[in-house]
Parts: sequence; structure tokens; C-alpha cells
Amino acid sequence: MELQPPTRDPNELEGLLAEREEELRQFRLALDVLSPIDPSTGTLNRNGVIDAIQDALDWLTRRNDPFAILAVEIPGLQSLSASAADRHQRIQQHLEAVLEAALRKVDRVGHIDHTTFAAVLREFKAEGSQILLERLRTILQMESERASLMPTDPSFTLVSIKPGPFHQAGSLLEQVEALRSRSLPGNPLIIEL
Repeated sequence: MELQPPTRDPNELEGLLAEREEELRQFRLALDVLSPIDPSTGTLNRNGVIDAIQDALDWLTRRNDPFAILAVEIPGLQSLSASAADRHQRIQQHLEAVLEAALRKVDRVGHIDHTTFAAVLREFKAEGSQILLERLRTILQMESERASLMPTDPSFTLVSIKPGPFHQAGSLLEQVEALRSRSLPGNPLIIEL
């Protein structure tokens, strides 16, 4: 007795294939939403920044060490057209790497939108904040010129987080974003929560 493979209707196979492709699309979407890494740039995305803030909050609770959240807005990134998305990603990766190199190894850097980077500064001491911001401004201006962006003067929002009740990572990032509009190039906003 010879076994014959079951014959399937090609429409049925196409339907099964379409179902599997939809499942894969949904899994990829879930991974993108939940992942702390931006798949297009390979750097920390908003979720990754929130995770870094949560890690710093946990450290604050255990060791009572304050930290800070730094938002760095680079207006020159807006000048890149939508058709230059690949170039925008490369420049964003480069500027994020420049920020990481300018900060300490314990600090975490990511981006929260197309023009704004965020850094979580662990074991933060407020005394050196003006020097830090001026150094970052100089480095970013030089790199913006080198990357052929429009001349830019980044704006900084630095929020120092001290021990206190009810700090939550997501709400802290939202507060920093809300305060961001109050900082101007050459006039950083430095506050404590």
C-alpha cells in the first residue's frame, strides 16, 4: 500500500500563509512596542530610557544616590527632510554615540523623539552641571557642523531627582518633556524634583 500525500487546495495554502504572515507582523509590532532598543538605529528608544530611569530610581531607593535626567534637543535635526530618513538615522546614531562618549559609563543615553536625546545621569552631583552642559554644547555644536547639519545650538533641560515618595519612571520622563519647552539655546533649564 502506497501512501499519497494529501492534496491541498492552493487557496487554502495561501490563506494559511497569509495567517502566518499576519501573526509574524503582530509579533514584530509587539516586539517593537516592548523593546527598549529602536530597531532602526540600534540605540535606546523611549522604552529604554524609561527602563534606565527605573534602574536609577531603584538605585535611589537602595542607596539614596540622586540622579538626573537630561533632555538635549537639537533643532538642526528637524531640517532633515523625510526623504533623508536613512541619513537622519545615521546622524541620530552618531550624535547619540557622541553624547555617550562625553558622559560616564554609568550614564545611559537614548532618544525620546526625532530631535531630542535623553540621558540618565547616575550618582549626579549638581555642582558641576553648568560645566557639563557647556562641554556638551561645545561637542554637539562641533559634531553638528561636521555632520553638515544647519548650525545648531542645542537646548538642555536638566532635572535632578532627589529621594522622595511616589517617583515613577514614566511620569518623570513626561515631566522632563513638559519642562523642555522652557529651556532655550544658551539658557539651560536646571531644576530639582
